[in-house]
Amino acid sequence: MFLYIAGTIQKFNKAIEKLKNYCEDELKNQYAVEIIDLLEHPHKANKLLRCPPN
Repeated sequence: MFLYIAGTIQKFNKAIEKLKNYCEDELKNQYAVEIIDLLEHPHKANKLLRCPPN
């Protein structure tokens, strides 16, 4: 699973922690999450169809 973010703010950190907790509880180590910051890696945005504005 890929999670695309635009910069790091406290809301993202909380959301990422909740996502990891959910995946761990429900999927029991049978998942992988890659967090991609589009501000640091804009070239990876070419895979997206739509990205919300900041």
